Amino acid sequence: MKKVMLGVVVVALGALLGCGGDKAEQRPRRVGMSTEEARQLVASLEQQQAKASDKDALRNPQSMDDLLQILKRDQIDLFPAGVAFAAKSADPKAKALQAQIELAWGDAHLMLAELFTDAATRLRASVRQLNRGAFHGEAQHERVAEMQKTIQQCDTVSQALEILAAEHTGAGAKLAQEVINANPSDYVGWRLAADFYRMRGEWPKFDDMVKKIEATNPDSNGLVFLRGTAALERDGNVAESSALLRQALTKDPQFTRAQAQLVLSRPSIEETYEELNKLKALAPNHQIVVWAGPAISAAYNARMETLKSRQGNTRTTNPGDASPPGRQPN
Repeated sequence: MKKVMLGVVVVALGALLGCGGDKAEQRPRRVGMSTEEARQLVASLEQQQAKASDKDALRNPQSMDDLLQILKRDQIDLFPAGVAFAAKSADPKAKALQAQIELAWGDAHLMLAELFTDAATRLRASVRQLNRGAFHGEAQHERVAEMQKTIQQCDTVSQALEILAAEHTGAGAKLAQEVINANPSDYVGWRLAADFYRMRGEWPKFDDMVKKIEATNPDSNGLVFLRGTAALERDGNVAESSALLRQALTKDPQFTRAQAQLVLSRPSIEETYEELNKLKALAPNHQIVVWAGPAISAAYNARMETLKSRQGNTRTTNPGDASPPGRQPN
């Protein structure tokens, strides 16, 4: 299968933040993709990410502390080495960390898949708008063709990410069950299970796990994170989610997953760009920074140029010539 290059992907993510569209539109039914095809495609993107930090010591973990750092970094190109090292250890803590990394891996893939799906949806809306308008010759034809090509690539990458997310989430859930069985009253197992149910949208089971966490470790920062993500994903409450995620970051300024969630949840490009810069300072090689960062920056710059242009037009336009709000001049 043809591999999608990172540069094309960045263009698609730019559309996510720069184009309007109906997000409720359903994407077309996809033709099946094998797990191996998905793995090869996503690996090509992860290799691009890995080039930025090829000498990182965490690519060759040697201890439980290294596994904790990999988990904290939330950087998917480090996850394979972390899982491999943990799988070789007989330490029960290693199994728990392996499960956490697998679940974080699946969650990262789902987050990226959502970005690509939204990009494709918004591009489709832009194509419809172009096709409904006056035809402007070969240049417009080429633009539409390129956008349609990017839509297909976004859908393909999103499908691959969803396939691998299911694989990693399943592996993490199996390991989490082993951790719970080995020590039913331990906080770590319930924390793992809560993450799993959150990712699957099984909210009653998620709530059950949260209650167990509250009973065993009510001061857990992971509990704050879980509440913050649930407030957004289940309740659509951006304000509450933001407050909880920022609380988690205050308790642990290195909590990369919390900062990544803040990037994805912002309602405006200005806020998204601000949170992206915080994530970049915290984890410069994070997949959202590397894969989506250039597009977010481009969308932000375009927005600033548009606002500047509007301000200039306002200063140079005769007030008597201005059209009433909501109407366009003839």
